[in-house]
Amino acid sequence: MQVTGKTATDGGAYEPTPATRDFWAQGLPRRQQDTLTAANNLTVTRTQYGGPAPDREFLYYEIVGGGHVWPSGPEQGLQASEEIWRFFSRYVGE
Repeated sequence: MQVTGKTATDGGAYEPTPATRDFWAQGLPRRQQDTLTAANNLTVTRTQYGGPAPDREFLYYEIVGGGHVWPSGPEQGLQASEEIWRFFSRYVGE
């Protein structure tokens, strides 16, 4: 999730999104990248890093043109809450 506003490099509390993505993907091979166009012409790119072991996987979603909203339907091209649950539910009970 990208947080808008000041970044750590200019005195704010957050690192820029590419730096955060690169930190979490560090040492993991990029396995797959899919791009789709949502109902209102937003572009959603999903990049999968890691594997094949599921304990070392990182998924990165980028929504171009989506603004600062929680993606929650076809108009944003992604159901963020469902995607987050789909990812973490694989590790419940381990």
